[in-house]
Amino acid sequence: MEQLITALSDVAAARAATSKPGNFHDNLLSYYHGLGQKLGYSAAVNSSLLRHGLVLGKLDCIWVKERPVVAVEVEFGGREEVLRSLWKMLELGPELAVLVMSSRSRAAFTIAELKTLFERSRLIKPLTQTFLLIDIESGRAEKVEHQQERYKPIYGTRVKAQD
Repeated sequence: MEQLITALSDVAAARAATSKPGNFHDNLLSYYHGLGQKLGYSAAVNSSLLRHGLVLGKLDCIWVKERPVVAVEVEFGGREEVLRSLWKMLELGPELAVLVMSSRSRAAFTIAELKTLFERSRLIKPLTQTFLLIDIESGRAEKVEHQQERYKPIYGTRVKAQD
């Protein structure tokens, strides 16, 4: 997992990929798609997220071995768009969820604000998923890991599992 995080955290390489002619967003997706293939994953761009017979939207980039390992969302929109991207990755449940954003975007979250959201959200806090938050403008990349105790449902409530 650490090798994946190191490769994905190379913001300089991602920014270099955007210097090519074309759309900034599309160039980033092309970079992450190529990186996934280079690292030995089946990588796809703009894949539909299908759950319970419903199409819940498209994921920007996904890396798969036997199951989804990495999901990458590139989001330069406002807060609602960022939350929508997070929700899609939470629903998919990859081992590593990567959110690439820009601190220059209108009303965007900062990495610090998202980390606070992860720590305090009753929906996100119990998960064991690892997140990588990347600010393409500032060059910052931070890992957010959840190592919560295991829980099992009993009659709709959450109680600590007995070992």
